[in-house]
Amino acid sequence: MCFNRAWVARICSPHWLPPQQSVNSLSAQRCFRQGAAFRPTPRRYLTNLCRMSLEQDTRAEVAPEEGLSPAATGEELENPESEAARKKAEADRLRAAEKFMVVGTGEATCPGCGYEYRPKNGDSEYPVPPGTLFQDLPKDWQCPICGAEKTAFQSKAREIAGFAENQRYGLGTNSMTSGQKGALIYGSLLFFFALFIAGYFIQ
Repeated sequence: MCFNRAWVARICSPHWLPPQQSVNSLSAQRCFRQGAAFRPTPRRYLTNLCRMSLEQDTRAEVAPEEGLSPAATGEELENPESEAARKKAEADRLRAAEKFMVVGTGEATCPGCGYEYRPKNGDSEYPVPPGTLFQDLPKDWQCPICGAEKTAFQSKAREIAGFAENQRYGLGTNSMTSGQKGALIYGSLLFFFALFIAGYFIQ
């Protein structure tokens, strides 16, 4: 239903009165004879007209904004993708961290002559005191037999049965090798079994 805004604004004015009805017709004269008179249009009806016109204007203003809803929906659809990408990146990081830690033993072997450097022996010719790890040797250190550079040596490493991220936890057992952990576990079981048997014989 469409209304003229100027007409609606005029009838919504509190000072507006409806036009006087013509009483020249025969029906109007009959009404006057019966003691009835024409009444102005009720204010409630005019208020409803104003409200309907304002609702139509509001719908016309909201309609363009509703056209933006697909874009907003597209932005909402991007959030699940970013969340899935974040979870995938976190899973890849954890999968990469699930590797046993490899540490150097401090020993190294010369690929040219087969000389093995051992920290407990050191190198008396340089001189290098005993207890010095291979990675702690000076950069200009060379093989005492063939004179190979330090960078040519092949360092020996050992694999620790534990992840690198877990090394700061525990009571030092995370830095033990698989053989050391096995010896500790079975040694503890044997010790408690012997203790149990000894207590049984004492009773």
